[in-house]
Amino acid sequence: MDKNSYWSRNREKAIELAKNQHFKEALVMLFDLTESNKEDSELFVSMGYCAGAIGDYGLAISSYLKALELLPKDQAIDPKNKAIDAATICLNLGEIYLRNKNYTEAIEILEIGTKHNPKDANVYNAMGSAYHSLGDLDMGLEYYLSARMTMLTNSARWDKESDRVKDLNMMTGHKGIMLNLDKSHSILRSNPDYSILMRNIALIYLKLSDLEKTKDALQESIDFTPEGFDFREQQEALDQLKSMEENDK
Repeated sequence: MDKNSYWSRNREKAIELAKNQHFKEALVMLFDLTESNKEDSELFVSMGYCAGAIGDYGLAISSYLKALELLPKDQAIDPKNKAIDAATICLNLGEIYLRNKNYTEAIEILEIGTKHNPKDANVYNAMGSAYHSLGDLDMGLEYYLSARMTMLTNSARWDKESDRVKDLNMMTGHKGIMLNLDKSHSILRSNPDYSILMRNIALIYLKLSDLEKTKDALQESIDFTPEGFDFREQQEALDQLKSMEENDK
């Protein structure tokens, strides 16, 4: 086996080890691979992922920053590989900064992420968390609401084939589409992200003393909690607010 084939096989093995969460084994191989090729952005993304997973945040940050530096020049990147696009790398970096309470650094890198992909709700959500943690409730709410709108937009499923749409097309002579709310609702309930986001929004409204919007956000969080997930915290908070209102009457 020639040297290039051996290196390529080790590259694939290291990335596969990282994906399968064998972080320390992967890191040993990734160190060797990046010594011989310092221009491969995917290797540095994998290194950042593994280092972050084992708590070596310094190495994770430096690896992700190196990957960001290389991305515009790396022509080998598969555009379908969302794990190594710039917005995702910025999100990973931002979450590490948040974990270490470096909120200003988190905001700076996440702001770059929003420019790379303005449709990434997770980046807006992380921005909301950073501002919320800094005590800037207005900015925190603004980014949380941006995350909510992006999630709603991304989950929208448009119905082009229903009988109702076909009837409208015949009546008007125009081709139309309608939002299929059932499908959109199912997508938002497929994981807990939207429910958690609405809980965070409710918390900010509560701190801003807007009890009506707090209740609405808590109810929305409950409504979109996936089956099998616990929403007792939101339900107890909502019941407490309603009880307080009853006592005030």
